[in-house]
Amino acid sequence: MTRNLSAMFLSMASALFFSAISGSTATGATIPVSVSGFNADVVVEATATPDFDDDASGFDVPNNWALYESGLAGGSAGLPAGGSFVSDTYGTSFQMADYSENNALLLTSTFPVGQLMLDTPEAYTSIHVLAGSTNSGTMGSMVVMYTDGSAMVSDYGAPDWFNRTGGITGAGNEYDYALQGIGRVQAVAGSSSFDDPAGNPDLFETIVPVDPSKEIASMWFVRSGPANAGTATGIFAISGETVDQNNIPEPSSIVLLGLGGLALAYRGLRR
Repeated sequence: MTRNLSAMFLSMASALFFSAISGSTATGATIPVSVSGFNADVVVEATATPDFDDDASGFDVPNNWALYESGLAGGSAGLPAGGSFVSDTYGTSFQMADYSENNALLLTSTFPVGQLMLDTPEAYTSIHVLAGSTNSGTMGSMVVMYTDGSAMVSDYGAPDWFNRTGGITGAGNEYDYALQGIGRVQAVAGSSSFDDPAGNPDLFETIVPVDPSKEIASMWFVRSGPANAGTATGIFAISGETVDQNNIPEPSSIVLLGLGGLALAYRGLRR
């Protein structure tokens, strides 16, 4: 009988211990992730002068509408100056690429798949994708490649940049507004027309949980559907929620008291 009770108490102690250390993957800050692989410049920088066709190409490819930086003469909206901002819904810190260089992974009907590589492989608890689409678009698939050669298939939200809202992807990832009312400008010779309607266009942020025990090497993205010829999807920035190795949760005082009480009870049984 004493042996059975001893086994029971040891089992209870083990349960308390594992409950104390469960969920020990602590999360840190969500920070911009430096990546390579952007293939298009779709943002007119604030220092540009008309015509803008030599400063950016169209994000809305068939209509030559590009994004532009706040402060560009003639515009009343624009992307955050310098590309650094905190997202509207989730408060994530993003850093967009230099507006005067390639600053988007542009996925089109002729280039529907692209890869972004982390400049420094790192482990994260989640990846935050800044994206949007033109001429329709809902969500696209993505593959996270780890440094050990394994991979994870998921998806991301990239709705049309006008009059859309957030939601949940097929894989259960949440997405919502990151930037609203950023405006647009035509990047075509002979035109410098701005279009800055209230609340449009927008870019969206998707939170994609990943394996925090593995370092990410790169990510593949597939254009958002439906796959009509005019739809273009842009991936503009990546941020990651870090694994905080210096802030692993300690066992709670309640659990420690429970372990102490079990130890005293066990000693009483042995007498």
